[in-house]
Amino acid sequence: MKLTFYLRKTLSVLAVFFVLAIGHNQLCFGQSLIQKAKKSFDSLNNKYYSRRLSEEEYLDEADKLRDHYLLTKGVHFTTQQLTELLSLYKKIGWSNKKYDGVRKNYYLAFLNNAAMFEQNGTYMYYADKIAQEYKKNGEQNPFIVISAKSKFYMEQGLHNKVIALYVQQKTYVKTLPELLKKNKIDVPTGIDALTFLSAGVVESYIKTNDSLAVYETSELIYEIGKEIRKRSQDNKQYMLYNEFFMLVTHHFVALFEKDNIKVKNILDGFTELKTTYKDIETEL
Repeated sequence: MKLTFYLRKTLSVLAVFFVLAIGHNQLCFGQSLIQKAKKSFDSLNNKYYSRRLSEEEYLDEADKLRDHYLLTKGVHFTTQQLTELLSLYKKIGWSNKKYDGVRKNYYLAFLNNAAMFEQNGTYMYYADKIAQEYKKNGEQNPFIVISAKSKFYMEQGLHNKVIALYVQQKTYVKTLPELLKKNKIDVPTGIDALTFLSAGVVESYIKTNDSLAVYETSELIYEIGKEIRKRSQDNKQYMLYNEFFMLVTHHFVALFEKDNIKVKNILDGFTELKTTYKDIETEL
């Protein structure tokens, strides 16, 4: 089976914001789920060792299994536990240059784990690891890394640093609607950009009282969202995340305008969104 490996960009910061803001998944801390995860990976590893799975098939199944426990179930692993679960995944990922996406996914798992439970130092460490993997291939820093830095700055109240990050990327970011329209970038890249813009840049401009930038950035978000919507009609996950960040942006703008009626309607929209996509967990 031929598979294309890429960062599962609908995870990480995006999943964290969604879990915290909408409460779609309940975070679980029990040892029982950790044991289930270990048994699941042991079973998967045995299939690979018995040659019932190719390397590509194993890696794809491991991605799904990891995401199921880490994001859908919200299990909090220690670094050692996650390292053990992903030991075979790492071994295969580092065995061949063609698996560069696997190496990024490996570090992404640790970044997700740290982000979900606000381990900021660890979070930044693995964001840097992902950036290094991109640099090795001569690729541009992914928005997931930029979002990681933005999240850290936001928690420290360093809004000017978030804005500085955006200014560095602004020329490229403004081309995203057209790039999405012409299928020159994938939808997850657009969604990662929304994570950075909606969950960081807009609020930072609000905090610094830059009205022009608030509306300019919001319009850019809506343009990106419009193109994502066109390309995501057959993908409920992408539709969910896109609609979520449209609501987040509208919410920030309504707060900025002190429009309490609009704020209430938008909050109702979050509830409706949760109901509309209540079955999304079964599709992860």
